[in-house]
Amino acid sequence: MKNILLALFFVVTASAQSLAQQAPGTVQLGLAAGPSFTSLRGTTNVRGVDLGWERDLRGGAGISVRYQLNALFLKTDLLYYNKGFKTDITATDAYGNSTAGHTLKGHFHYLTLPLLVGVSIKETGFFLNAGPYVGRLLKMNYTHDLPEETQIPSNWQETSSWNRFDYGVSGGVGYSRSLLGFVSVSAEIRQDLGLRNLVREGTSTFKINSTTLLLGAHYTLGGK
Repeated sequence: MKNILLALFFVVTASAQSLAQQAPGTVQLGLAAGPSFTSLRGTTNVRGVDLGWERDLRGGAGISVRYQLNALFLKTDLLYYNKGFKTDITATDAYGNSTAGHTLKGHFHYLTLPLLVGVSIKETGFFLNAGPYVGRLLKMNYTHDLPEETQIPSNWQETSSWNRFDYGVSGGVGYSRSLLGFVSVSAEIRQDLGLRNLVREGTSTFKINSTTLLLGAHYTLGGK
């Protein structure tokens, strides 16, 4: 009986703490990271070069802050993303024969800051959020796996060729669960839709989308 009472006390305490996390005035501080699937919109020809881009799997990570209002919550994240594309290229040896297939990748390194408004679906743990975001391009570089005899640098930058700021809209659906006291974990599928043309000069268009699985750990502070 004593063990049963202790178990019931633990369940009730954990439930109360879980509800406290949703109380108005609570703040959640957390870390989030996960894989990101990048896709592009626009023309493949940029400054006279046909990039022939394909979707690629990248990643993102950063910190998050969430403030609970009465029915809604406000959330922002400061996330680092490696966005971009890949394309197949063909190399030839000294005799003009094609070598094995190779891949060129374009990497857009961003700091992204969304401002999201969300709502929790009562007693389920699920939540929805959406809002605008802005992004700052830190660096753009290319990498490839061509053989050394091509004498092409395996990593070179072209940051100055692209607009440094991006903006768009974000939306996501996720699930959050309290584990130990005021510590909770979450999983969210978030879609970022870029709205700005990143090509700095010319008539080409190049906009970035990303779908990210953000896995987070959060600590809850305060509350009314």
